[in-house]
Order: sequence, then structure tokens, then C-alpha cells
Amino acid sequence: EIFRAVQENIRYNLSPIEIQTIEYWLKDYPHELILEAIRRAVLSNRATLRYIETILKDWQHKRITNLAEVERDDAEFKRKRGERSERDSNGNGQSDRASEDDFSL
Repeated sequence: EIFRAVQENIRYNLSPIEIQTIEYWLKDYPHELILEAIRRAVLSNRATLRYIETILKDWQHKRITNLAEVERDDAEFKRKRGERSERDSNGNGQSDRASEDDFSL
């Protein structure tokens, strides 16, 4: 299922190194998270194995192990971003530049 998702959405002909990378994911990450990372990479027009692995490592760093936790993390990110946006629109002199905290990946 994972190999098919990668082949259909990213690359049809996988190199031996790409296959090895995906096999590593299968050992270290839940299938549902791999599929979600593939989906997010495709939807963001960043459909590369490197970007998918970045998503998976971020979730691993946050100790996220299932889709419910991903959804909670997304909601928390949106909440924080909304607070920051509201604070900045109140004219507190904050820069509009993106910071490292603006991204969860």
C-alpha cells in the first residue's frame, strides 16, 4: 500500500535507495502516518521522499504516533498562529516575517 502510494503520487520507478528508504519508514513509523505524510507532501506540491521524511521525523520528534495526535498538533499550530496573527494585527510592532515557530514541519 505504501509503495503503491509513492509510485502513484511521486515516482513510478523507484531506485534501490528509494526502496530502502521506504522500507526504513515501514519499520519505524505507523502506516497511517506514512500515508498521511505522503498526502500532505502531494497536496503541498512538495512530493519528494525527502519532504515526506521531514514530516515523519517532525512527528517522531513530537512523539506523534497516530492520526488523532496529528490532528491535535495541527489544531494547536493553527491556534498559536491565530493568536500571533491577532496579536500582530493589534499593532504591537511585531514583524510580519515568518519565524521558525510558524512552521510545524
